[in-house]
Amino acid sequence: AIEDAVISFDLVNIGNTSAQGTLKYSSNILGEHKITAEKTGYDNASRNITVQTPMQVQSLNLSTKTASTGQTVAVKANVQNVGASKDTRKLELKVNGNKTVDTQAVTLGPGENKTVTLNYKPTDPGTYRLSVDDKETTVTVEKTQTNWALIALILVLLIAIGAGAYL
Repeated sequence: AIEDAVISFDLVNIGNTSAQGTLKYSSNILGEHKITAEKTGYDNASRNITVQTPMQVQSLNLSTKTASTGQTVAVKANVQNVGASKDTRKLELKVNGNKTVDTQAVTLGPGENKTVTLNYKPTDPGTYRLSVDDKETTVTVEKTQTNWALIALILVLLIAIGAGAYL
C-alpha cells in the first residue's frame, strides 16, 4: 500500500491515500472520467472509469404497437433504483436512437420501482424505434384515415335538421 499518494478526478485533486493506500470518494457526475495517482519516487498511474447511475430502466411497454399519425403513443418505462441511496435522474425518450422527443425526471429511494410515462406523437407514417437507455421497442405509424362516409352522413343530417327548422 502506498500512503500519501495524490489522487485526482478529472485533473482535480480529491485527496491523498491513507496508510492502507485507499481513498474514498463519491461522484454523481455520470459518464467517463480519469482517475490519476501520483507520488514522488513512484510512476504515475491513471485509469479511465465510468460513473453510472444506480437507476436502471428494466422494461418498456407501449400503449399501442400500431398508431396513426398525430396519435400520442404512451411509452411506459419501468425504472428501478438498484443502488443504496436515493437518486434522481432524467429519462429521455429517443426516436431512432438520436432524436429526443420527451424527457422526465424521476426520483427513487434504494430498491424502489416506478413506472414513468413518456409520450411520442408521430407526424409521418413509418416504423420507428423508441428507446430509453438501452431498452428499445418499435411502433408502426400509419397515415390517419379520413372517414368520408361519416362526414357525408353528418352533413346530410345537418342539412335535414336545418331544412326541418324552416318548415
